[in-house]
Amino acid sequence: PAKCASTYDVTYQKLTGGKTIHKQVIASHGNSISLTDEFDSCSEYEIRVSAVVGDEYSEENIVTFLTPPETDSAARLDPIAQPFLNSVIAKWKGSEKLSCVSEYITSICKEG
Repeated sequence: PAKCASTYDVTYQKLTGGKTIHKQVIASHGNSISLTDEFDSCSEYEIRVSAVVGDEYSEENIVTFLTPPETDSAARLDPIAQPFLNSVIAKWKGSEKLSCVSEYITSICKEG
């Protein structure tokens, strides 16, 4: 963000489609802006930002970002466990339900 800009021209869109949002955002304290819109979880967005001073616009800065999954999203994975004598294989379809997660941490606990 530019130190002398009082507003920023912001455009963003979900990369897999959806409507394009365009707005002018007032500069927050320091060198940042804050978008409080609701973004879909586990989705990739492109954001374009230009500083606005009077009627002049800076060069556009383009960034992509990935929103995190919802905190309870692992509950929807429905894992299937295949037990063996000294091991277990656990499978789930994470790519269908949590496309933004590339790595999982699992735990196996002994009952009783």
